[in-house]
Amino acid sequence: MMVTMVTRYLKIKLQFCQQIQTWNHLRKRYSTKSGDLVFVSLSNDIFMNLAFEDWLYENKNVKAKSILLMWKNKPTVVIGRHQNPYLECDVWKIAKNNLSLARRKSGGGAVYHDEGNINCSFIKDRSLYNRYSNLDLVVKALSSRWNVDLSINTREDILLDGFYKVSGTASKLGRNTTYHHFTLIFDVDKDKLFEYLDSPMSTVGVHSKATQSLKSRVKNLSDSIPGVTYDSLVDVIGQQFLQGKKNIDNFRFINPSESQYPGLQKIYNELCDWEWIYGRTPNFSLTRHFVKNLEYYIEHQITINVNIEKGRISKIDIETNFNETYLKMRPLIQEHLIGTRFWLNDLQMSLDTINKESRHFGEIELHSWVVNCLSKVLCV
Repeated sequence: MMVTMVTRYLKIKLQFCQQIQTWNHLRKRYSTKSGDLVFVSLSNDIFMNLAFEDWLYENKNVKAKSILLMWKNKPTVVIGRHQNPYLECDVWKIAKNNLSLARRKSGGGAVYHDEGNINCSFIKDRSLYNRYSNLDLVVKALSSRWNVDLSINTREDILLDGFYKVSGTASKLGRNTTYHHFTLIFDVDKDKLFEYLDSPMSTVGVHSKATQSLKSRVKNLSDSIPGVTYDSLVDVIGQQFLQGKKNIDNFRFINPSESQYPGLQKIYNELCDWEWIYGRTPNFSLTRHFVKNLEYYIEHQITINVNIEKGRISKIDIETNFNETYLKMRPLIQEHLIGTRFWLNDLQMSLDTINKESRHFGEIELHSWVVNCLSKVLCV
């Protein structure tokens, strides 16, 4: 009798424990905590918005409440943590037109931002990390308000009409906290997007192991949702995240500043630093071969190989069929280019100096051609 009662007790206890596990699993999968927060940044500075995102990631305890951060930027190009900016976009044109170029702390590919693009960042506890779920939330939010055909592909991009990419995605995972962020283009200037994300080095012999972006056909949400605005997207996505429980306490417009978020300025300065944006570029090399008839129609050949490490020229190898003449220039080239930052003004200054000083050796046409070949390799 006693054995039967004990057996029955253990069986009931086991069933109870299994039910609790099932409830916990369902709660974790489907429920949204009432303490969740939506932050909308009022800044349009990419470095400030990325710094604020990182500050929240580093300082907020998201175990009890998840955070959705949304913002938009003035025209800028953003690359992934492991990418080569020189191969992903037209760095020189970006600089000349006073656009920003930023390197994220997450992976992923290069994107162009302007005020026709909304950025969403889901900052959550690691146990709640689920990229598909975040994307699905946005798809459901937009579909609840507009008649629009949105889907998520296997690469976790949001597609419009089953084909056109309207959102790219990236993430960062820490021990306890994660963020998953992505763009959503609704009225972006596509001409500028293609213009700035077209690298002139794509035609140069490049050797690099950096993460490369995958080219996709893109379309604006406004093509299917006439009149859609940033504010309407912020509202509908925020409402979906908060399950319709939006109020002044959980839906906040923020102008990020050091006084409100101590340590924010330090992160901002790090993200703006040349050494972070360009100095963190994975090592790469450029190689090109040139042939030209000079001096009595004699064919001259030159092969130039340039190695770039940490954003600076580390090595130059040049092979020619006019070695005796080139050997006069070699010390000049090594002196003025080795260690030079791979940056337009720095490279132009070094090449101008080499061109000017090489004139003392005579054979001006030949030496000028060598400098011109160097200029083409460096895309200056």
